[in-house]
Amino acid sequence: MKEAESCQLIERICTARLAIAEEYAITGQYAEADALYRLTLEYAEQEGGKDSLTVAFVLLEMFHFYDDQGRKAEAKPLWDRLRLIVLAKAVKLYEL
Repeated sequence: MKEAESCQLIERICTARLAIAEEYAITGQYAEADALYRLTLEYAEQEGGKDSLTVAFVLLEMFHFYDDQGRKAEAKPLWDRLRLIVLAKAVKLYEL
């Protein structure tokens, strides 16, 4: 499988898992949602790299999940990490 195809597959898997996690959250199944968000982050890190844009997307979704529940202490480190990933990618684009 080509690298671009592999990245697309990773993104599709993460997007599907995040949609299920969001559905769990909407229906009040917060423990299930939390577990699936964490598993999705772990998968994205393993398959795409710890600083990939896929990881950034998962972090953003997790941030919203925690923030919406008032879990600010858990949300802040996710936001901070997301911010660093996006800034690093922006710097790389600027250097081109």
